[in-house]
Amino acid sequence: MFKKTKEIKLLLPIFVPKKARISHVLVLFSSFFLLLIIFNPFGKMTMSETSIIETVISSGIVSLLYCTIASATMWAYSKKITNNKFKVLDYLIMIVINTLSSSIIFAIGSVNIYDYFESFAFVGVIIIIPYIIATFYSYTRYLVKELIEKRRILEMTKDKESKKEMIGFTDEYGKIDFYLDRESILYVEANDNYVNIYFKSNSKISHKILRSTLKSIELVLEKHNMLKCHRSYIVNLEHVLITHKEKGKLKIELRNCDFLIPVSTSFAPKIMEYIANSPLKT
Repeated sequence: MFKKTKEIKLLLPIFVPKKARISHVLVLFSSFFLLLIIFNPFGKMTMSETSIIETVISSGIVSLLYCTIASATMWAYSKKITNNKFKVLDYLIMIVINTLSSSIIFAIGSVNIYDYFESFAFVGVIIIIPYIIATFYSYTRYLVKELIEKRRILEMTKDKESKKEMIGFTDEYGKIDFYLDRESILYVEANDNYVNIYFKSNSKISHKILRSTLKSIELVLEKHNMLKCHRSYIVNLEHVLITHKEKGKLKIELRNCDFLIPVSTSFAPKIMEYIANSPLKT
């Protein structure tokens, strides 16, 4: 129980979709920009019309510079984020890197080392609010999306007239995490202690990340005409379109999927036997 709670606290899956990262940076920019205008660290306490324009311009430039740094650090973590290995500690390190980089730029040219410390403290205080706002926004967006998806799946399972066969996927603790329509599943990919389940949804290919092993998933899916074709892949045989040989290695092309699934030599006979005996589907 402690291990599971610890993992939930450490992992930060809210940035996995690329759109979530983009929106996070945009919210950072907007909130940082508004905060600078309100706080006005570049002008006087009382502003004339000229100073208002100067404040807006300077705030916009500084916000753009900061969000460029934030985008760069987010991009540096992109592989870790995509594989759902991005943790809270990584996010905190990213904030520190952004703050340090920004403070150095703001204090650059000064010969007094204390100016850099003051700049770091000032930048750290000034950006904590935008980060709180952006993180709250991203997490809320993630929860809403998850709730919508679970509601959609729940409605499908409750529909008695539906002919769709739903498969329940359980995590490493045996708890059902979500359901997927059997026909929509394309393939499953192992990823360390996680599996990525790729499926077709509204004419697009999406994927779910589940903390489990490929072996556990194999025991569930082999009953539904899905076979392991590689030590890291399970494929839905009903979506097989054609096979390819690249440099002597067999690969499977799935319908409506650009990615070619590799086939290990040990699994090739069983896969080819199924393809040879199965009717051609259009």
